[in-house]
Amino acid sequence: MDIRAFISVPVTGKIVDAPVLRQLRADKAVRTVPLDNLHITLCFIGDMPEGRVAEVGKVIDDAISGVASGEVRLKGLGAFPKPKDPRVVWVGVDTAVPLPEVAVRIKNGLSGLGIGFDSKPFKPHVTIGRVKGTTDLSAAVDANRDLELTSFRCDSVCLMKSELKPTGARYTVVSRHHLMDE
Repeated sequence: MDIRAFISVPVTGKIVDAPVLRQLRADKAVRTVPLDNLHITLCFIGDMPEGRVAEVGKVIDDAISGVASGEVRLKGLGAFPKPKDPRVVWVGVDTAVPLPEVAVRIKNGLSGLGIGFDSKPFKPHVTIGRVKGTTDLSAAVDANRDLELTSFRCDSVCLMKSELKPTGARYTVVSRHHLMDE
């Protein structure tokens, strides 16, 4: 049986209902991500055989070997592909934890196993909303360039299962892999 999977860093910091989140929810074109679903995607795998979970776990362990835990700050609002015509609304990631290097190691490990994944380059961010239809978020992005949403300790990387439901995605931790204590 296949599962829809991705590898991510869970956002564990407390997030208050910031004014920017209320502003985004007021825009009918934006569907905000539930706060308990927030994460930093290191690698989106998509459908993979459930029987290969242990192999993917070993790839994660190898990728984070020697990597120390550290603080992550979520700051600055942005949008992909651009604020005037967005599809994704995100908050930036500021950290000394080498997430880009970890993402490359994970992708190299998955490649070695013949497990497919989304090959887009890693851009550290947390998706906080998805846009259906047309809206211009330029003013919101400009007003929130210095936004600090939260900070938290990055101490693990997770293999996640994603189930798409009419009400939105439901994420389940399949395996959790801990970074070194500082």
